[in-house]
Amino acid sequence: MKKIINSVEGLRLYELDKFHSMLSDDYLFDKDNIQTKFIFDQFFNDKSLFADQKLQLLNISYSLASLITEKFADYVGEPTSTLNIKLDDYVSAFIWGGLSVFVPRIVNSEFKVDYLSPDEYVLEDDGSERLLTYYQVSDTDDNVQTYILEQLYNRNQITRTLFKVSKFQKFRDYSVEGDDVPLNTISATANLEPTEIIDRIDFSPLVKVHNRKLKGVKYGTSEIRKVRSLISSIEIEAVNIQDQFLKHLQAKLAIPNSAMKIDPKTGIADIKGLEVFGMEGGDALPSYIVNSNPLIDKSFAQIEDFLRQICAVLTIPTEFMGLKDGGTAESADTKKIRLISFIKKVEKIRSKFEDAMMQLNEIKKMWGGKADDILAIEWPSIFPDDPQILATELQTAQDAKLISNIKAIMRFNGIDEEEAKKEQAIINAEKATIDTSVVLPN
Repeated sequence: MKKIINSVEGLRLYELDKFHSMLSDDYLFDKDNIQTKFIFDQFFNDKSLFADQKLQLLNISYSLASLITEKFADYVGEPTSTLNIKLDDYVSAFIWGGLSVFVPRIVNSEFKVDYLSPDEYVLEDDGSERLLTYYQVSDTDDNVQTYILEQLYNRNQITRTLFKVSKFQKFRDYSVEGDDVPLNTISATANLEPTEIIDRIDFSPLVKVHNRKLKGVKYGTSEIRKVRSLISSIEIEAVNIQDQFLKHLQAKLAIPNSAMKIDPKTGIADIKGLEVFGMEGGDALPSYIVNSNPLIDKSFAQIEDFLRQICAVLTIPTEFMGLKDGGTAESADTKKIRLISFIKKVEKIRSKFEDAMMQLNEIKKMWGGKADDILAIEWPSIFPDDPQILATELQTAQDAKLISNIKAIMRFNGIDEEEAKKEQAIINAEKATIDTSVVLPN
């Protein structure tokens, strides 16, 4: 038996897997979620009539983690380049996992780039890299067996090993153990070669993008990890509020004694099937005993405060969380000034991914693919531009000979170079028509 993943790396992968699952619908209604189990243990132990409703609680972690990653991916955007790589999944992984991994390869003479989840990547101390892919296979008796395909990248050599897992990660010991078996044991890996030499390069082709990689640390920092405790605090408040609302549904009714049948032997009132009250003069009207709690409003305020703290830690606008500051409409320029820290963060992320795309372009050239000598990358505007302000800026740049007409048309209309050249031809034709129609005075 071999230790496939040691406890240190196992803990990291286990935690990242939890962050990753927070973006999945499977994370909803999961009372065994490790981050909130201590909260829900007491909550779900209530065996009242309304316990089923408690099982339908929306997991706050799912909502916030998805919101944070999706917003960053939306604002980073999809660049235009000849590599034609969709960055949405990579940017999301960069946020929740602190790391994006591009896996370039040649398929039928074409250059392809595969996405690798950060919770499947391990960097060894000697510089080699391991990709771990999990497979679950059912046998004839419907027993599920887990396999792990290990692909070890040592410079330009890939060594593949398939393991049959015998011990999974568990509390306080996050290592994984198993026995190596032939690659053809399962159909998913049957066609893979045990060893592969990558031609034309002498280094690992894996391209990584780290989020704030600190000195002495192998991996980038997860944005979700930064606010994990704040998210858990929000969940505590949300669960408390939900529990109070459920108690309101169980409110008791106070009615006059004269409206109830009292058992003379036991003195217990029989209220079964009671729908009509017999009232006498001077009787107090029936009323609900409301389980009011003045702290509920404070819990809502506390949740809003936690959301603002998340925004401050991650340098994201408060409106991402549905929080409004002020009621007046903003111009595009005013919004840019207010959100300058967030814009700089997005630009920094874009810069990191530009570097990665440059590396991929170089690998593509080494492998004989059709690549640009200098890769041109065009990013969409982070915020919509004010047309009048943009036109003035472009006109100023043209007057100063800082931008061509074609580039100005591309920027103003948000079109590519080919479309801009067609637009320039139409403008030139219209200008020529106007010039020839002018009659000069004698």
